[in-house]
Amino acid sequence: MAVARKFGDKVYMWQVPDLLARATDLPVHETSVDRFNLDVDAWFGEAGKPTIKHVLHHMRVIRDANLGEPILLSSEGHVFDGLHRLAKCVLEGVAAIKYRQFETNPEPFEVVDFEEFSRQKPLIAETLVWMERNQL
Repeated sequence: MAVARKFGDKVYMWQVPDLLARATDLPVHETSVDRFNLDVDAWFGEAGKPTIKHVLHHMRVIRDANLGEPILLSSEGHVFDGLHRLAKCVLEGVAAIKYRQFETNPEPFEVVDFEEFSRQKPLIAETLVWMERNQL
């Protein structure tokens, strides 16, 4: 599974398992769930239509999310991994969540020009703009 984030005129992409492996020694902190603005389509866009089957998949992942496992944040505070755990916190009324945060982001496996990316994947590009602006 890959994660992409927009910074300026570039889109940076990382493999989540690589990020998690690099984060194992980072200290664990706690923050308010309210810190994160979850009013965005982070799971669908061109990646998949919000069919009942796809929504059910995310419902299961949210249900099974382990809140004891910290979410992972970029050095800028964007969520690299953990949106299903954040969703579970909101559903269950949990006010705080554990997190690990990079001081410096690891090297991405790919960097692409945002304009080119947005021509190929306009819905995901729109989400990345929102995430950059709202720090999710």
